[in-house]
Amino acid sequence: MFSPEIIELAGTAALLIGLVLVAFEIRQNTVAQRSVTWQSTQEAELTFDQLVMSADFAETFLKGWSGGSEAIEDPVEQFRFAMAMKMLVDITATHHYQHTLGIIDKDSWMTWKLQFDRDMKSAPGFQEVLWERYPYYRPSFKKFVDAYRKD
Repeated sequence: MFSPEIIELAGTAALLIGLVLVAFEIRQNTVAQRSVTWQSTQEAELTFDQLVMSADFAETFLKGWSGGSEAIEDPVEQFRFAMAMKMLVDITATHHYQHTLGIIDKDSWMTWKLQFDRDMKSAPGFQEVLWERYPYYRPSFKKFVDAYRKD
């Protein structure tokens, strides 16, 4: 009926078509994963922004931001401030990790890096929590943070 060459050619063509379809599906999945990652990162940032802009916490946040936890008298507010700073450090570490994996683009990371540079230079409260949590970071984030360590 069909010669072996035609059958082999048809099999090769079917294999190539299958590989192209698999590659297309992988690409689509990667795009979808990046979108989900971006959305979850934005939601975390929004949650943080809502927290620090809330009327009952903004003053506490500003005191801690500029003076560290010692600038806050109330132990409950000190705890709230420490948790807010932990959230900010964790968001930054997550952005760094996603950047190293290529999940978020360079421009998005550079925006966070610029923010991190500013926070490290001007916010004792941020620095306090950053160094406290240092032992628990991923090695790549430790290396990034080490560039800011003052001896």
